[in-house]
Amino acid sequence: DTVTWADLDTAPADGAGLRFALTDRPTQQRRTTATLDLTTTSNILIVGSRGSGRTTALRTLTAAAHTAGLDTVNIPSDTEGAWDTVHTLVDDMRSPNLTPRLCLLDDLDLVLSRTPDEHRDTLSRTLASLLAEGPARGTHTALSLTRISAATSSLCSHCDARIVLRTVDRHDHQAAGAEPHQHDPSLPPGRGWYRGDLIHIVTTDTSRPAAAPKPTPELPHNTGLIVSTRPAELANRLSDTWGSERIRLLTPSALAGSDTSAFATSAGEHHRVLIADPDSWLARHALFTELGRRHPTAYHACTTAQYRQLSGDRTLPPPLATPHDTVWLTHPTASVCRAALPASQP
Repeated sequence: DTVTWADLDTAPADGAGLRFALTDRPTQQRRTTATLDLTTTSNILIVGSRGSGRTTALRTLTAAAHTAGLDTVNIPSDTEGAWDTVHTLVDDMRSPNLTPRLCLLDDLDLVLSRTPDEHRDTLSRTLASLLAEGPARGTHTALSLTRISAATSSLCSHCDARIVLRTVDRHDHQAAGAEPHQHDPSLPPGRGWYRGDLIHIVTTDTSRPAAAPKPTPELPHNTGLIVSTRPAELANRLSDTWGSERIRLLTPSALAGSDTSAFATSAGEHHRVLIADPDSWLARHALFTELGRRHPTAYHACTTAQYRQLSGDRTLPPPLATPHDTVWLTHPTASVCRAALPASQP
């Protein structure tokens, strides 16, 4: 059986807050409406195995928040989208202009596993800041995952409300915060435990397809330098799309003894993109730095260590979901961002 919003109207509420499920009270022979009171709750965690109804529960909380006039923010599950959104939420949370909101992140464990090793700790720390500082400033978060693990336990500790749906085994059930004797591997989707009671979550009809990832801006034509661990391959790709007259692949010998005047363009001549590998640019670091003050610089298929060594920027650049097709881009007067390479010609 499914539970609708109309069903909640016929049952008394357990308290103030967002109405999202029916609570079974067999010993009292009655049903009540389960609520989430964000004035007394920090964050909420939803734990359940695949097919247990985690995503539906988040959609229902989203609909309940909208009914109550509360803004919501869906944190994307892709690497780049999760990184960008979580960092933006923390910046917004710390700004003087606060907007009460409910943030929702589905499949936390999957998001962290997709995140590159060198970015995972930073994403976890930033998310921990959102969970720890947010509630006092009107920003609450609902997380879902399949099970609590060593990688997620510290984040889950910031959630004082928990919905435990069907889990794989009794251990996962108990680790999620439910009583061991309540474990039932036959629970249907949307059924679970909340504050010690068995609940049946509303099946909302407001589900929408996931929003498409925000497109990454294309590499600008005024890019002056590119550091690439695959310089010849990249030079061929850009030559096919921008024209070979605009691309100059530099060898160590071409860089040796050169100064900025050697790469100047005369009036009417096409601006050239200078491409070399990290070691070649590092050998002429002073020249690289001087040229980089004039034009944007891109880093293709480079490690964060190579980026930091050449750019002198100690901050961690954002993760790249497709490092073969996306670069880090620095501007003389702006912070590092992503840029997409032109599509390869067939």
